[in-house]
Amino acid sequence: MGNLPQRPNTGFRFWPVMWFLLILGLVAGGIKALWQPDAATGIGLLPGIGLWSGALALCALLLRLLSNAPYFLQALGAMWRPLVLVLAAAYLLFSNDQGRELGVSLMAENSALRLFFLFLALIYWAANNWHTARLGLRAAVHRGGIPVPRGNDKWLFWPPRLLGVCAHLFAAINLSLAAAHQPEFADSTLWPVVWAAPLAIALTTALVWALDRLSLSQRPSPKRTRLAWIAAAAGAVVLLGGVALVAFAVRSVPSGFSWGTVWISASAVVFLIGISLLRRRSPLGPNATAAQRQTDDRRENREITVFTAGLFAIAVAIAGATWINPIAVGRFFGSMVVAYFALGAILALVNACEAAIFWTTQKGWFGPGARPRVVGAYAVAFVIGLAVLNAWLHPFHRVRPCDGGDCVVPPSAASVPVAKLPDERPTVAAAASVWYEQAKTAHKNAGRDAPCR
Repeated sequence: MGNLPQRPNTGFRFWPVMWFLLILGLVAGGIKALWQPDAATGIGLLPGIGLWSGALALCALLLRLLSNAPYFLQALGAMWRPLVLVLAAAYLLFSNDQGRELGVSLMAENSALRLFFLFLALIYWAANNWHTARLGLRAAVHRGGIPVPRGNDKWLFWPPRLLGVCAHLFAAINLSLAAAHQPEFADSTLWPVVWAAPLAIALTTALVWALDRLSLSQRPSPKRTRLAWIAAAAGAVVLLGGVALVAFAVRSVPSGFSWGTVWISASAVVFLIGISLLRRRSPLGPNATAAQRQTDDRRENREITVFTAGLFAIAVAIAGATWINPIAVGRFFGSMVVAYFALGAILALVNACEAAIFWTTQKGWFGPGARPRVVGAYAVAFVIGLAVLNAWLHPFHRVRPCDGGDCVVPPSAASVPVAKLPDERPTVAAAASVWYEQAKTAHKNAGRDAPCR
């Protein structure tokens, strides 16, 4: 047995290769972005191959990271509601044409009041993401799907906050995508400045995390050395200096981009530090007594009730104002504020309905054997059926019925191609050009038909 060949241990060789391919992919991506070689040539294929190799290595490293964090995967499953909303918001803001126009409107925004409303709307959306994720994690802990937190569980405390700060990150990315098509950036060497907004959000999150670990949180944390404090202070100075440089030093940057970056970053700071102060207490752990756990549960339930009712009340107030006068609400707050607020109001409504179903079930309104999940399923089916019936009885999507046969296409529009997709709609410049030509033609015809004097 001692003479049998040993199986070589390739684990220590495989992962360094993956790290090398990841670095190679990053370098290839930079070369492809700056140099932009022709992909048809042999030299042009090399950056593409390196980029795909880096993507393969990134997937392998992420798989290894997730395989070593089973509780983190369970936490993601418990936070499925805000996670689904975040993915839907990414599609609506980045792939939909109306979502992309929100960034364009923010680029042209110079009103401090509108930016302050954006500041509040992002905090509201982020708070709903965080609160809903925390409710999912709490329910998973009570079911036994996730072990009772001990205080050093990295997968439990910060993932809800990261889902919350996705609101600020998406607003920053939306702003950067709109800025990338502006002449100030597209036709100059300042295109890296475009991504200063999402970079500011990432650095802000990292700095608040360091502040939470070093000072605010009462959970077990690494030793608070002087070097760590110096590094955090240096990072804060770099962040503030970078944002100030982008906002005020680069003269060709539009003011809407500069102030939008500042207000979005400030909103992220207030949200993250507020949550760190609110949730700085260390959990009881599995060794707590029954009396301590009962007292902690009462405090936790009271806090959850306040958050659920408060966020829902804000949603009802804005929804009521929109119901009364939607045009005035849109003009006062702006389309971007209304859109970001609506994304948070969806979760506020879901949480309030779930709390109401749980409370009525516990009070026995639906019988002694009713369970909240069954009652919730019936409630969802009832709402869907009511929406279908309402849409069938009141077809609001029809602007003017054509039952009388009076909808005839004019001859002048017969040759105009009809846009089947939103992206096929004419731009503002094209529409203005057509209007100008039609106005000029009508003016000539009016002059030709005028009687001689």
